[in-house]
Amino acid sequence: MENRLKEIRERKGLSQTELADAIGTTQGQIYKLESGSVRLSDVWLERLAPVLGVPQGALLSDGAGFETLRTSIREIPVIDYVQAGGYVSSANPYPKGEGMETILFDYKHNKIFGLRVQGNSMDRVFKEGTTLIVDYTDTDLHDRKYYVISNGDGTSVKQYRANPIRFEPQSFADEYDTIFPDQNTRIIGRVVHFLGEC
Repeated sequence: MENRLKEIRERKGLSQTELADAIGTTQGQIYKLESGSVRLSDVWLERLAPVLGVPQGALLSDGAGFETLRTSIREIPVIDYVQAGGYVSSANPYPKGEGMETILFDYKHNKIFGLRVQGNSMDRVFKEGTTLIVDYTDTDLHDRKYYVISNGDGTSVKQYRANPIRFEPQSFADEYDTIFPDQNTRIIGRVVHFLGEC
């Protein structure tokens, strides 16, 4: 089945190996997905779209196919900023109420909100100013996924790694530390998509 994975990957300047590393698979699997010998299923779309910074439907042939996904366009609030660096101090990082703005987004349920990235500890994936779409019901940890986390005093966005358990920066700079969770670490939600340049 034809898809636009190769075109979009190349436009983003990623090699097959870099994309494979970002989503936790092999270069060979990316080749099979791009060539159509392996179907670009909903599971693959969910893994690839956030890393490539495109809606899931854009990966399908001719950018069409939104109707084939079990999603709908809805208005979601961009409620605050999230630090891509160390924890940023905040007594209540995401209070209920109106957001800074709202954006239209295509997602399967309405348990999501947007956060704007500040800082550059994740600049390999999320540039400053990128809007993260966070599913606050998805707090189960999965290797290589991105999460908004809190330590009780502040929040940050990092990539979860399972062995050993840690949250890693994804930065071109070496100045950021890996966060090892403790009893104060709380998962705010999983980053399911992002809008902006990668």
